[in-house]
Amino acid sequence: MNLANILSLGVRRIEQELREALYLRTGMEVTKPHVIQAIPTERCNYQCLSCDCWRTDRYPQEMTLEQWQAALGGIKRLVGGYTVQYSGGEPFIYKPFIPLLEWCAANGIDWGVITNGSAFSRANVERIVAARPINISVSVDGATAAVHDLSRGTPGSLEQIGRGIDNLRAERDRRGASFAIRIKPTLHRMNLHE
Repeated sequence: MNLANILSLGVRRIEQELREALYLRTGMEVTKPHVIQAIPTERCNYQCLSCDCWRTDRYPQEMTLEQWQAALGGIKRLVGGYTVQYSGGEPFIYKPFIPLLEWCAANGIDWGVITNGSAFSRANVERIVAARPINISVSVDGATAAVHDLSRGTPGSLEQIGRGIDNLRAERDRRGASFAIRIKPTLHRMNLHE
């Protein structure tokens, strides 16, 4: 992340703190969201022991790409700059997810994502990094394949994630981009010792 991005985020954070303080002291409503959470899909391609997403027989109808664009564009018109943090299920299972990220970048909407890391092929990573994320958080639930793969219910997933993160880092470096790649474990009895 470059200095201009850091300063912009800092200014937004200070502005939000001032708006909240004004509201708490006076009751005057001037707050606005600076980060929103978005779930493009509740479906997932893993079968994690700690999650029920994959056990569901029926999923809610997903919004179309056009509906997401209208909703996110409307929020921007209402509040100005903000960040959308995507999660799920697995966001990359949503077919037009990468086009949605590209749309966010083209429309000045900062974005980040929490993912299981299964979608980081070289072709996908080129488009993902070009869409200028501010952070990508990858769920890793064990330091060894034995623990991680069992926890995620997907044999070979830790190795796949490792290759994917390597692809992501290489593309980030190739483009001279600067964003956080974070490892986000779910702590439970199987990985507590790691």
